[in-house]
Amino acid sequence: MVVGTHRFGTKDALMYYNKFKPKKTTIVHWIDKNADRDVQLEEIEAINIS
Repeated sequence: MVVGTHRFGTKDALMYYNKFKPKKTTIVHWIDKNADRDVQLEEIEAINIS
């Protein structure tokens, strides 16, 4: 299951999941580093994998 707190959170979670296919619960964090209001994979960070 993929859950985001808003459309950007959902998009970053889906992008991370599609790329890395984690088997455990994973919390990801996205910061819009270039202020373009679009999620890029290099802006996503896994902050908790349990």
